[in-house]
Amino acid sequence: MLQIQVKCQYCHKLARLTTGAEVWPNSPGLGHKKVWKCDRDDAWVGCHEGTESPLGQLADGPLRYARIAAHEAFDPIWKIMASVKRWDRAAARVKTNEWLAAQLGLPVDQCQFGGMTYEVCLKATALCRALKDQLLEKYGVPVPLGAPDFEPI
Repeated sequence: MLQIQVKCQYCHKLARLTTGAEVWPNSPGLGHKKVWKCDRDDAWVGCHEGTESPLGQLADGPLRYARIAAHEAFDPIWKIMASVKRWDRAAARVKTNEWLAAQLGLPVDQCQFGGMTYEVCLKATALCRALKDQLLEKYGVPVPLGAPDFEPI
């Protein structure tokens, strides 16, 4: 069996496999999840469920926060579209992801928040917030909780 090795994008040293219990000690529901972590840079990334395969690249604090903000700006869009167009949730997420990939100039299969750089996250957040505002103006539908206020570091 092939052993997975994950390198830190900051120091280029090998990361170690740990669990969510170490990374998120105050979130017991995440304790069982597998996580790759670089102690030197305090960078980590979760794994695909039931595997040791990373969801993307390791992220330090600023990048983690940028990815969270981008994802939280993205979610209201597909929820609005599911409601307005009466698409099922999965179709709405796929179509919204296709839109974001096109806006970012990425292949759809590479438009994943876990693989985005800090700069791409900032752009994705701005694009998603602008589209959300346009959709709210056009359709006037309430939106579930969106992204928190986020300012680049």
